[in-house]
Amino acid sequence: MKGSSRAAFVIASIILCFMGVHYTYYTLYGSHESVLIDYLEQRIKGAESLDELVVEYEASLELVAAYERDRPDMDVLTRYQQQSIEPYKTKIRLETAIEVWEKKAWEYQRVWFSWTAGLVLFLVGAAGFVLYRNWRILSVHIAGLAQMIWSASPTPMIVGALAEHERLLGAKLLMTVMTFVLLMAAWYMSSRMQNPDHS
Repeated sequence: MKGSSRAAFVIASIILCFMGVHYTYYTLYGSHESVLIDYLEQRIKGAESLDELVVEYEASLELVAAYERDRPDMDVLTRYQQQSIEPYKTKIRLETAIEVWEKKAWEYQRVWFSWTAGLVLFLVGAAGFVLYRNWRILSVHIAGLAQMIWSASPTPMIVGALAEHERLLGAKLLMTVMTFVLLMAAWYMSSRMQNPDHS
């Protein structure tokens, strides 16, 4: 049992260290912009809230309506055809940015819920193991740790919604660090329980 718990500790430590380095790099260096990016894309990526994007989107809807009033034959264009004609192009890019922002916001909530559920399992399993010294209860502890690691695992970046992506990235970095600290604390407590003489 001691060897398998050491192996689990080493594997979890390696995964958490990898994720910590990954998130630290992307937090410090991952959001550099190309000089080739156009003005609209800069406004989309620079948006600090969903409301900013919605205001831009509403303005683009007004431009589309005015454009179609002047050119009645344009309202029959397919979405593919619209992608290359202004103001449709702007409207479509803003729609995409809003959808991405909403997905990232939903993922932010899901990740915190999932990580918190893992934390509860981790603590319940640890408390149960301390009280009953039963390996079956320890499996709840390990399941909680696995849930916490999975919740903090990397998410691919989707174009747009940079502020929301950075918020998610910061949350995952924090989760990784907290999970690693909890893992170290659990390992320390386990070592003390196995060798009470060496405190």
